[in-house]
Parts: sequence; structure tokens; C-alpha cells
Amino acid sequence: MSDPDRAHDLEPALRLAESEANVRRLRVMMPMSLGLHVMGVWTGLARTTSAPTDVVRQWLDTLWKLQSIGVLFAATCVAILLAATRSEKAKGLALRMTPAVVAFYLLWGPLISGNAQRARPNIDVYTFVMMGTAAFLLTPAALTITLQVLSTAILLAAVFHFHHDPAVLRSITVNVVTVAVGSAFLARVLAASFRRAELDRRTIERQKRELEALNVDLEARVDRKANELLAKAEQVRSLARQLQERVRDRSEELGRALSKLHDARGGGVSEGTVLAERVKILGRIAEGGMGAVFLGEDLATGERVAVKLVLAGEAQDAGTLQRFLRESRAAASVEHPAVARTLHVDVSERGVLFQVQELVRGVSLSSLINASERFDPSDVARFGALLADALRAAHAAGVVHRDIKPSNVMLTEGDPGLKLLDFGVAKVRASGADPSITHTNELVGTPEYMAPEQILTPSLVDDRTDVYALGLVLYRLLEGRGPFAVKSVGEYLTAHTMIAPAALSDRVPPALSAIVTRCLAKDPLVRPSAFELFSVLSALATELGAPPFAERSTVWISRAHRALEGQRASVAPTVG
Repeated sequence: MSDPDRAHDLEPALRLAESEANVRRLRVMMPMSLGLHVMGVWTGLARTTSAPTDVVRQWLDTLWKLQSIGVLFAATCVAILLAATRSEKAKGLALRMTPAVVAFYLLWGPLISGNAQRARPNIDVYTFVMMGTAAFLLTPAALTITLQVLSTAILLAAVFHFHHDPAVLRSITVNVVTVAVGSAFLARVLAASFRRAELDRRTIERQKRELEALNVDLEARVDRKANELLAKAEQVRSLARQLQERVRDRSEELGRALSKLHDARGGGVSEGTVLAERVKILGRIAEGGMGAVFLGEDLATGERVAVKLVLAGEAQDAGTLQRFLRESRAAASVEHPAVARTLHVDVSERGVLFQVQELVRGVSLSSLINASERFDPSDVARFGALLADALRAAHAAGVVHRDIKPSNVMLTEGDPGLKLLDFGVAKVRASGADPSITHTNELVGTPEYMAPEQILTPSLVDDRTDVYALGLVLYRLLEGRGPFAVKSVGEYLTAHTMIAPAALSDRVPPALSAIVTRCLAKDPLVRPSAFELFSVLSALATELGAPPFAERSTVWISRAHRALEGQRASVAPTVG
């Protein structure tokens, strides 16, 4: 709807608003006017007897009489305004008082200034009245202009009656016309500004009411959507059971697919073992559900490295191992200082699948997350920007990590301050993928950090799946807890797909809260890309005065040591 149409529809309301604004202004203006009129009467009476000439005596005599009229008028107005606070009838009269006040002063003012021409060419009162009524009171344009023209004519008639000097007449005429035009312009500008502001205010109120109606409709839609999601609850529960109850006996298939693999405690690998003439095992560092990590020597460079072995455990099958081999090689193409470099991926002569990575020394972010620590928002923004930039590089290389979580982030001393680990379950967005190793309904990831599409439609996992998980990590750093008050695997899967995350606390700057909330959107299209997230968080960190993360990582590492009660930090990638 255009502005003229809106103004036409709201015209009665706008006029009432103008009247109410005038009443508020008159409650200030009329007591002041009454005081000025009383002073005018006193001045005229006090000086009449001592007037030096008959002309001055006539001016003063007329002055106090005109001021007396002003006293009566102002006193009447003040009485009505006082009564309006207690009586509806007086209130209605006060709302209609403004035209009478404007008419009185626009006629009274030129009479005062016209009378003053007897003694000297002075138009101060006329100027004060014209500009004062224009600035303080809102009146219809036709009434204002008519009264201003009449007021100007009365004063000019008096000027030409009492003065005959052409120079004086020209000077006063120019001044009178200037004041008249200026006051008319001022009155219109202020009235238009008031109407515009009032019109916008009322339009905003109308839009708020419309939004409230839309919210009611949206809530109804959400209820319908919730019912649809509840219909999928059985599917979610089935997937949860799949995650908790993995297949136990696939050794025969592993034998056919990958030749002979050794036992889950190391595949016969021991200190001094050389794998594929590439890396020499020096000792065991850690182990997990998918394999073990050893300290090794890269025979190609002589450097110490981390060697991750993927073993023939109960939870593995041929497809999983083949995808790990293919996708780990793709992850090796990710080049970023905050990504642990993959140096080599291969299968040894005895069928041991292994991955050679740079040796990362530091402490896992999970030690801080598990300690329920809350971090300064500026540091979290800088940390998030660095990790988002690492994901941007991975996504640009066509790799989706699919398992962003605190245990896969290592805090390190020195630049850049952290390393993203474990691309073992990464997904490669590339043509020509082998359909025999692509399972549409396969759940991959950690339940606490899984995006909705990772649970419901794993085949649709893309870059923004990593953004969702990063949003969960940032939330935990800011609040010392996750956004969902759940504990079990099934509850996590339900929360990620159907429950809105709890709002961040007021300690988090609004801009940072907004971008983290976007990361946690159920709809992947609402989430920012890793590049956008990096850009926003970098700008926020700079705005909040955060130093480069490398300058803060040592502080975080110290807090991790305290959380671990003085234990020495881990010196290896976390085993997923």
C-alpha cells in the first residue's frame, strides 16, 4: 500500500494523534503565556503614568488592555487543560482547543506589534507569535495559511498607517513577509514530519499484528511438520539400533575383500616392523575402536610421524575399509595449516591398512569440553574462524569430514594453534564413486555431533553437515554444555532431527549468537557455508579484539592440563 493510501486510511487516527500532541504542548505553552501576559499588563500599567509623550502613553495604555485580553484567554485555556485531567467533557474541549489558540495569537500578535508602531518600528511580538505557533502547534494547512495571511495584512496596515518613511516601510515590509513565509514553511515541515512519524509508528503496529497472525499460522504449520517427523520416529529408532548394534561377524568378507588382516590388537605389528617399505614402527601411542596409532619413522624423510592402522575389528566390513582407503587418499589433498597432513595411505604386504600423518603434539579439545568450561566469546569466534577456514579448504577439495567433534581437534602450541584430525570417515564428492561401497542408509559419525540429514538421509550429506557439527562445538565452548538436554544415543538422534536448540545466553554477543544459531538450523540450506562462517567469525573476532588463535591456544592448553589434573597431554591424533 502506498503512503497516500495509508495516510487516507489512517486519517481519523492521525488527526486524533495531532490533537493529543497539541494538548501535551499546550499544557506547557499556556501557563508560560499566562505569565507573559501578566507581565505585559504590569509593564503597561506601571509605565503609562511616566510616559514622556502622549504617543508613548497611548501605546502603553493600549498595550496593557491587549495584554489583559491575553490574560483572560490564557487563564481560560489553562483552566480547561486542568479540568481535562478529571473530566471527559473538558478533555474533548481541550482536544478541539488548538484552532482557537492559533487564531487568537495570530490575530493578537499583529495587534500588539501594530500598536507598537506608535512608538517605534518593532515587530518582535509578531515574529514570536508567528514562529511560536508554527513550531509548537499542529493545525490544518488551510486554517494556518489563512490566519497567517490575515495576521500579516493587519500588521502591514498598521505599519503603513504609522510610518511614512519609504526606507522604513521597505525594511519592515521585507521583514514581515520573510517571517510570514518562514513560519508557514516551518509549520508545514513540522506537521508533515509528525504525520510521517505517526504514520510509520501505526504502520509498524499494524505489521506487528500481522506478524503475530503469521506466527499463529506458522505454529500450526510447525505442529503439522512435527506430526510428520513423529511418523519418521520409527526410522530414527531403527537407525539408532543400527548404530548401537553393529555387525559382529564379518571376518569372512574381510578375508575375501582385503586379503588376510591380523588381530584387532595390532595386526601383528610390533616395534621395528616396516610397513610397505615406507614407515618403521617405533612404538604404540594410542588405540581405539577402529584401530591403533603408533609412533613411526618416515623412511622417505627420516621424520617422526603418526601411523594409524585400521584393523580387522568386529565393527568393520570390506566396504568400510575400501571407502577409508579411497577417501583418506582424497583427504590427503587438503592443504591447510590447521589440517593434520596425511603423508601416505597404503596396505602393507601382510594386508594391514595404514595411514601416515604428521605427528601432532598438543592436547585434545575434548578435555576442555568434558570439563564444562565456558570460554570468552572473542576467543571462540577466533577459534571458530580458524576451524571454519580449515573446513573451507577441505570442502574446496571435495571432501566432507562428517565427524567434526572435540576429540578430532587438537590444540597445539605455535601457529596456527590447532589441528583438525581424522578424515577416516570423510565423504568425497566426486563422480565415478563405486556404488558397491555406497550404502544409502549407513550411519557415519558421532551421535552427539550428527546433523539431521546425516541421520535421516545419509546419502544427502554435504558441506553444511560439517558446519552443523562445528556449530555444536562452538555452542559447547560458549555455554559449557550442548544445546540439547539429552543423554542417550536415541535421544541425541531425535533431538538433532526434531528439537530446536536452546538459545544462547546473554553473555554471547548477538552477532555471534546469530551465526551459531544459523549453523544449527535443521534445514541445511539455512546454514552458512564454511567460507561464509569463516568470514563472519573472522570479522567478529577482530571486532571483539581477539588476537590470532595461536596466541591463545597456549592458554587453552593450560586450562586443559588443569582439567586433566596435571596429566601430560596426548601426543597423537585421536583415534576415531
